[in-house]
Amino acid sequence: MLIGNFKEKVETQKSKNGAKLGCSRSSPFHFGFTLAEVLITLGIIGVVAAMTIPTLIANTVKTQYVTALKKGYSSIQQGFKMYLANQDSQSLGDTDLFDGVTNFSTPARRIMVDSIIKKYFNVAKSCVSSDSSCDMKGTYLKATGSAVYQTNSFYIFKTTGGMSVAISLGTTCQPDYSVIGNMKAFCGTIVMDVNGDKLPNVLGRDIYSFALGHDGVLHPSNGSEFAKYWQGVNWVTSASYWRNDSSLCGVAGSSTLSGTINGYCAARIMEEGWDMQY
Repeated sequence: MLIGNFKEKVETQKSKNGAKLGCSRSSPFHFGFTLAEVLITLGIIGVVAAMTIPTLIANTVKTQYVTALKKGYSSIQQGFKMYLANQDSQSLGDTDLFDGVTNFSTPARRIMVDSIIKKYFNVAKSCVSSDSSCDMKGTYLKATGSAVYQTNSFYIFKTTGGMSVAISLGTTCQPDYSVIGNMKAFCGTIVMDVNGDKLPNVLGRDIYSFALGHDGVLHPSNGSEFAKYWQGVNWVTSASYWRNDSSLCGVAGSSTLSGTINGYCAARIMEEGWDMQY
């Protein structure tokens, strides 16, 4: 009798506990998802990833290019300014880089330039004449893949940071007689391959062109200061300004460079807030 009462109390307690938990012998617990639910979820995640990951990767690569451009722009400009300071000069045209006579293709001139560059830049290797070990891939490409630029006439050096720099100088700095901007004289052209021997070797991606000013400042080719120097008061509407010629680096705010020369994109990147929008 006592055993029977005990069993009855246990069963009664089990019933009460089951009621509290919202279950019964005929309504067992269910955990997890079905296979179909898991597959559907994975499918959705896959679609979202396929749509977003390529964009994220592309934006990351663009950021890397812009960061390298900033670094190169700063270091090259700083090197020329240090040289001017040590020469106690306000203009590169008054320094040993120029003698007003000697053509830049002359071996002696290039050797002299090389000796100066090595003092003020972090040079890993330089080539004063044609040398395949300093080759900046010879020919650069535009976005469509066709060749548009060569550096055969440039003096080239590679930095310890992995950048290749090509420099072409005249016999002297060419003064601007109708100055309205900050570029008082044009001293030469500088082309940077911001990631050196690495691909893609495409203008507007890892390769950029600058004009070297008299004061050591780098002015992006076909930027506002560049246009002011060459066109004077008409610079705003001139074809020398990238915003007025889509072949130079696309259209402001656009996301494509298809069919453009895109060798002058440093101007666009800098004027659009150091942002590669294309």
